Amino acid sequence: MINYPRLSLFFVLSIVLHILLLKMIPEYNLDFKNIKPKTVKIEILKQSIKKEKDKTKEKEKPLFSDKRIENLKEKLRKKFNKSDSGNKEVVEVPTMTTEEKVLIPDLNNMQILENRHIEKQDEKPILSELERVKSEIEKTNNDKALINEQQSFAKNDFYEIKSITNLKRKIVYEPPKPNFSLERGTKITLSFKVDKYGKPFDINLLTRSSSNVEKIAIDFVKGLRFDAVDYNKPDVVEITLFFRVK
Repeated sequence: MINYPRLSLFFVLSIVLHILLLKMIPEYNLDFKNIKPKTVKIEILKQSIKKEKDKTKEKEKPLFSDKRIENLKEKLRKKFNKSDSGNKEVVEVPTMTTEEKVLIPDLNNMQILENRHIEKQDEKPILSELERVKSEIEKTNNDKALINEQQSFAKNDFYEIKSITNLKRKIVYEPPKPNFSLERGTKITLSFKVDKYGKPFDINLLTRSSSNVEKIAIDFVKGLRFDAVDYNKPDVVEITLFFRVK
């Protein structure tokens, strides 16, 4: 168990000893009654910071000393003097046997091949243009032949087909030439459409004449038959009928 009276005794003795020690310190008077606060002046001094040079750095040593550089210069000077005097150094060139072949490109042939390649490239657009012109000429000639053929069968002493959207369509049947009596000759132009089976429809008068002539012309056109086609779009035809007085 802890002995509390002893502890208190030691505590009191410790305080007394500390007080005695403080009194023994020179120029120190411990007066608890007349304790006054004292002001202390503190002065802050700015420390100047200076960059000190590192004195421990050693000077960099040159890669070659002056003596060595002079020796190199002397060697180079002697070497150039030898070459000037005609005492050239002998360089050993490796010998080549006959089996070893060195292929040297023929620059002339290469230039010719390159020019041919360029010419072929230039010829391509020219050839394509020629083919296009040739096809257009052939198409024009074919159209002219068809027109001539169409005019040959579509032109007689009574009628003439002026135009048709499909030049390949031919008249496969025409009605007999009508009988008429007129004091003077005349002509009349009509337009009509032809269906896929070759039958005319939608007949229109482009020029006018007497009612009798107009009726004869319309009836004649209705009796015409063209060859059949495999498309549905109707072809447009323009025809002129000639009523001549004999």
